[in-house]
Amino acid sequence: MSTTPRDYVAQTSGRPKQRQALGISILGLLLTIGGPMLYMALMANSWIRASGAPAFVLMFLGSMLGIRAVARDHRLAIRGIGLLSPLLTILFAYIFFWGLKLPPSQTFESLTIAPAFTLPDEEGRAVSLDEVVASGPALLVFYRGYW
Repeated sequence: MSTTPRDYVAQTSGRPKQRQALGISILGLLLTIGGPMLYMALMANSWIRASGAPAFVLMFLGSMLGIRAVARDHRLAIRGIGLLSPLLTILFAYIFFWGLKLPPSQTFESLTIAPAFTLPDEEGRAVSLDEVVASGPALLVFYRGYW
C-alpha cells in the first residue's frame, strides 16, 4: 500500500508545532532567567531597585510563553520547561518581597523619650532639651548636610 502525499502531510503535520512549542518554551525560560539578571544589572537605578518592574515584566512574559508552549504541546519535556518559568517567577517574587521586608523596629513608646542633651541654637547659645520640655512638648528635627 503506497502512501499518498496527502496521507504523509496528515501524519507529519504536528511536527512543526512541536518544534515551535519547544522554541517557545525555551524562549520563555530564557526571558524568565533574564529578568533577575536585568534587575541585577540595573540595580544602580533606585526606582528599579525598589520596584523590580522591568524584571517582573520580563519574567511575566517568559511565564506566559511557557504556559502557551504547554498549551500547544503536552510532551513531558515541554511541560517541564514551560512550567519552570512560572515557578521561577514565583520564587523570584517571593525572594524579592521577602528581601524588602523591613527589620523589626522598636515600638513607638520606646522612641518618644529622647536622652537629655544640650546643643547650640542658631545664635550660638546653649539650649538644653530639659529646658525646652519644661515649657511644653518638643519636636526634634534633624537636617542632613549643610544649610
